[in-house]
Amino acid sequence: MVQIVRINFLVLVTASSATSELSGSLLKCYQAPPGTNNTALFAEALLPLLGALPSVAAPTGFASLRSGGTSRDRAFARALCFGDSTPPADCLRCLSDAARNVTAGCGTSRLAGIWTDGCFVAYGTADTSADAFRSRAIISLGSDVTRVTNASEPDLRRLADVALSLAPRAAANGPRMLATADATAVSNNYAWRSTVRVLAQCARDRAPAECLRCLQGSAREVGRCCWGLDPWRGGVAAAVVGFDCYLRFEVATAKVALPELIWLAMKDNPVFVVVCFVATFYLAAVLAVLVLITRANKMKPALQALEEEIAALQAQIKAVHLQLAAQTN
Repeated sequence: MVQIVRINFLVLVTASSATSELSGSLLKCYQAPPGTNNTALFAEALLPLLGALPSVAAPTGFASLRSGGTSRDRAFARALCFGDSTPPADCLRCLSDAARNVTAGCGTSRLAGIWTDGCFVAYGTADTSADAFRSRAIISLGSDVTRVTNASEPDLRRLADVALSLAPRAAANGPRMLATADATAVSNNYAWRSTVRVLAQCARDRAPAECLRCLQGSAREVGRCCWGLDPWRGGVAAAVVGFDCYLRFEVATAKVALPELIWLAMKDNPVFVVVCFVATFYLAAVLAVLVLITRANKMKPALQALEEEIAALQAQIKAVHLQLAAQTN
C-alpha cells in the first residue's frame, strides 16, 4: 500500500512497523517481535554505539559498528553520508542530529532507521533485517513554480532504466559502492532541456550481490506513477531510500538557445529541413532583388545628369553641323 505522509513524503508501509516524518526527516521504527526480552540490555549495548558512530563515520562518510554479547542482544549501528564529497564536518553534524533523533523517535525498537537530506542512520539487532523496505521521498519541490507538471510514465521509466544501469556499477565500485550518471532529454517542442543527476549508493558493509539487489529493487519503485519526481521541473530532488541502499534524483532544466533549437528541429524533421531550405532560398532571392532596386534608385540621379549632358552635347553637335552647312552654301 502507498500512503501519503504530510510534508512531501510518499511512503511504502510494511507490516508491523511505523513510519513518520520528524523535522524534515523520514523515520522508520519496527516494533519488537512478541516475547522479546532484555530491552534494557539491548539499549545498554546500543547507546554507546550510536554515541560513537558519527565521529567514526564522518572522515570517510560511512561506518558500521557492532557490540558484543549474545545474538539476541547484540546491537549494530550503521551511518552513511550521501554522495562522495561530503565535507567531514557536515557529515558529522548530519549524523549527530540523525542519531539523536532516531533514538528519540523510535525508543526501544529493535530495528529503526532515519533518513535526512544528507545522511542515514540505522540500528538493530544482529538477527533483524529490513531488506524489503522502500520509501519514495520528495526532498525538494523545486523553485520553478511556472512548470508544474505530472511526469509521464515514459519519463519515469527512462529514469528507472538509468538507475538500473547504475546498480551493477555501484555494486562493483570497490569500497565506495557508489555510481552517478546524468540523464538528459529535450522536450517535444525543443524549447527545454532536462538534466537529471542520478546517484546510486549502497552501505559499504553490504556484499556486492546485496548492493545490486537493493538498488534494483529501488529502481523498480522509480517507474511507478506518480510520486512527485518530475524531470521537467527544475530544482526537484527526490530519493528512493532503504536500509541498505539509496537512489537520488536531482533535476535541472534550461531553455534551449534559438540556434540549437532550430538545429534540433531540423535534425529530427526532414520535412522541416526542406521547408527551411525553400524559405531561405526565397528570402535570399527577395533580398537580392531589393538590393538591385536599391542600387538602381541610388544611380537614378547620376543617370539623369548623364542624359542631360548627352542631350547638351548632341545640341552642340547639331549647331556645328548647321553652321558648316550655312558656310558651304
